[in-house]
This record gives sequence, structure tokens and C-alpha cells, in this order.
Amino acid sequence: MLNDSVLQQGAPKGGNESIGILLSISPFSNRKKPGPKPRPLHKRIYHPPKAVRRVERSYSQLKKVEVLMFLHNHWIAKDETEKIFHRPSYTDAEAFFKIPSSTISNWNQPKHINMLVSQGPASYGGTHAVLHHRWPELEERLFTQFLGRRGEGKVIRRGWFRRLATQLYRELYPDTLHLFRFSAGWFNRFLKRYRIVIRFTTNQASKIPEEFQNHILSWLRFNRRNSLPRNSLEKAHLITDVGRFRLSQICNMDETPIPFEFLSGKTYEMKGAKTVWAKQTRGGWDKRQATLILYVFADGLPRIKPKLIFHAATGAQVRRKEEALYDKRVTVEFNPTAYNNEALFLRWIEEELIKLEDWKDGGLLAIDAAEFHKTEKILTTLREHSIIPSMIPPGCTRLVQPLDISINKPFKELLRDYVDSYVELEEHAGKETWSVGDRRVMTTICVSRAWDQFCRESHHLVITSFRNVGLSLHPNGSEDHELSIKGIATSELQVGNGQELPEMGDTWEEERTLSTESDESEAVEYDLPVKHLD
Repeated sequence: MLNDSVLQQGAPKGGNESIGILLSISPFSNRKKPGPKPRPLHKRIYHPPKAVRRVERSYSQLKKVEVLMFLHNHWIAKDETEKIFHRPSYTDAEAFFKIPSSTISNWNQPKHINMLVSQGPASYGGTHAVLHHRWPELEERLFTQFLGRRGEGKVIRRGWFRRLATQLYRELYPDTLHLFRFSAGWFNRFLKRYRIVIRFTTNQASKIPEEFQNHILSWLRFNRRNSLPRNSLEKAHLITDVGRFRLSQICNMDETPIPFEFLSGKTYEMKGAKTVWAKQTRGGWDKRQATLILYVFADGLPRIKPKLIFHAATGAQVRRKEEALYDKRVTVEFNPTAYNNEALFLRWIEEELIKLEDWKDGGLLAIDAAEFHKTEKILTTLREHSIIPSMIPPGCTRLVQPLDISINKPFKELLRDYVDSYVELEEHAGKETWSVGDRRVMTTICVSRAWDQFCRESHHLVITSFRNVGLSLHPNGSEDHELSIKGIATSELQVGNGQELPEMGDTWEEERTLSTESDESEAVEYDLPVKHLD
């Protein structure tokens, strides 16, 4: 301990004040009292250790910090031009430091990083382990706008964060545009730093898929029997792809409701919030305001425009007023219920479907078992044009309808992003009130843009979904290993070779009649509602 004489000799004029300063910076002033002396080995309690299964290597805390700083702050040239850079991966760090990538990955966990920072600079030679955020100003402004938008009750999805982060980066860092990428890693870390979580606002019940296994098996066999090749050219696949059909002759259509505002589902919110609310522009706009009909083909190519059905008692007046503003890449219909019906479905068959070049010789049309899909007039029209209606058993559309299992959900996510972006741009331009007509125009524009992007980027989902449910698999059963129906093991779907199945009629009507004479466990009358199993 330094005595008073030493302190006074080294102190400048000023007396006690200077002594206080020296005492405050003395390396011994904050020393903790020593703890108890270590016990000798013969007095310690023995705990048998576990056998060593792998060689352990230890690294100093200074080395850990060095590696983490390298991961979070270093840039590596992507190619020889050195114009594009990226952050080092765990593999890059392993090659640089000769430390296993799995070890580095463990160090990079938030819990380990917080422990390093909390231990202070004395533990690793005076170097502060501050892991800087990549874009602190961008994150602060992004978080501020997030709070403001949630304060207004608006729903926030990942697309909103992506759009705004990209816009803010261009404003804040115009000279380094190629360095920022809205990656899943950065986004997840941003959410954790600011305690933002995704919250659900609704929950839906589901039924057990096993209840419908027999119905689905009968439906698969129906499709297989009616897809058998009819002549030598079809058997040799010279003019067809799947039995008697080309992939372009296998179609699935489905109606889905869409709102004017997407408020249900989930939104990002601060962690711990007890109430997750969303503000409505107008009451009821988050409910069904229109019916959207999508048409997909087994080859993944779009051939028929999406159709929107809006509510209007007198559609002619609305059409005259707004039609010039509608996007031309969708077709628009009106009726008092905003639902599809027999008249609209029949007009679609006669004016759009059979006008397709590949459908002049017929095709396979997979549709749900709605009442207006199976009226006598509809079935007669389909039969006259050699179109086989493949009625999906009631209750099974979520399991075997391509649009339901793989397409509607990602498409609606795109549509939600386009609607949110459209509304933001309009409100930023000064728009304060929205009429129903404004929303109809907006819906046509957003649907067309979302569908164009989906067809460009996700057509492989369409192709895969048709194969997963067996609609585009070979009727001889050689490709049944590709069947993938949720909740049902492939081994339980013994569809069989179409040529070996019980002989049925070539037309849908004959199939319906003869199926009643077959074993009830293997056939289902597709023109009648299927009774749900108890």
C-alpha cells in the first residue's frame, strides 16, 4: 500500500484534491478482498470424471474475440475483379485461423458473445470485444419506422422490412450499394437485437388425413383409368406426355377469396406485447371482397388469365366507369354474391378453355366438387369436348389439389406484398381516403403483378405439385414413388397400373355409373357429395 508521504511527493500543488485523483486511478484501489485459500487435494471431495471421447483444444478469449471480429467486420472479394465482396463464412474463417468451423459457429452464438463482452477487457489483454452492427443507422431508422407503423395498427410482414431496408440503405450508403444484402442471417439478428417477434392472430383447425385415404385412392385410380393411351401414337409418347394427354392438357382451377386489406394472419410485433391489433381502413375490408380464380397447367406455363369476381348489383355500370383502369392481364366479372356460379363457369369453358389450341382434343380438368361444377349442363358441355372432369373428393382439396397444397399460399404472400407496397405509395403521394372502386382497381393491378412474378420465379412449384398428387405421373404406375400426399405414406397408396385396374367407362358419365357397381372401398361417385367418415 502506498503511504501518504509517497502520495504527497508525487502530487502537484493542490493538496487533497490531487491525492483523491491519484487514489482513484491507483491499480490497487478497486482490488477485491482475497477469498479462502484453496483446499489441498487430499481434503477435496472426489467426483469421478467422464471418459474423454474427443481431443479438446482450448483457445484464449483474445483469440475468440479476434475470430468473431473477423466474421462480423471483414470483407472478402468474391472474384478476381474485387468489385463484389461478401462477409466471411465459417469455412472462410476455418481456412484463415485453422480452427474447426463447428467451433467458430458455437462461438458466434449470442449467448457466447454476451459472455465474452461481459467479462471485460482485463480478461483478454485490454482489447474490447465490441461486435459492431453492420449498419447501425439503418437498423435504428428501420426500427423507428417499425414502431410508428405498428403504432398505427398496420400489419407488418417480412416484405415490408425488405423493401424499407433496401430503400434506407440506398439513402444512407449510396457509395457501397453492392455490400448490403437482405439475408436471413442479418434479418434474424436484427429481430433479436430489437426484440421483435412474429405473432399469429388466427388459428385454424385441421382434420386427420387418414379419414380420406380411401377417397383419395379412388380419385387417383379414376384419373389413371381415364389417362390411358388410346392408340399406338399415344402409347409411344409421340404426341402425348402422360398417357393420352400432353402436360398442357392437364389443368387445375380453384376459387379463393381475397380481401381488400390483409389484416388477418400474423404480423411482427414487440416481444411481450399482450395485445396484437391491426387498424382497418374500412370495416369489413379484411373479409372476402372478391373471388380470385387461378388456372394452372401441369407443364407450369400460364395460359389463361386470372379471373376476379367482384360484388355489384349492376356490374355493367361499374364496368363502364372503371374498366379503363383495370389491369389488362386479368379478367373481371361481377355478380351480386362475388362468387363463381354455373353461368360464369360455363362461359369460361366455352370462351377460354376450349379455345386453347391443345384443348381442342380434350383434356383432364381437376376441380373441386362444388355443386355448380357438376350440373347437367356443365357435364354435357365437358363431355361434348372430350374433357374429363376429375372431381376432387370433398374435404380432400387441401391434400390433393395442386393450387391448395403448393400455390395459393406463396402467391397470396406475393399479393400481400404488392398490396402493401401499392397502398404505401398511394398514401405517400397524399391519398387519404379509399373508395370501393379504388380498391377494385388496386386489386386487378396487384393480382396481375403478383401472378406474373409467381409464374416467372415459381413455375417449378406448379410442375412439382401436379406430380406430387399423381395428376402428371405415368398411368402404368412406374412413377408412383413420386407420390407425396400429406399425412399418407407412399406405401399405402397402391394405385396400380391403369391397364390392370377394373374396366371402367371412357367417359366421365360411364365411370360414374359403373363405379356404383364396384367395391365401395375402391370407388366414389364423383358427381355426388362424398360423405365424410366419422
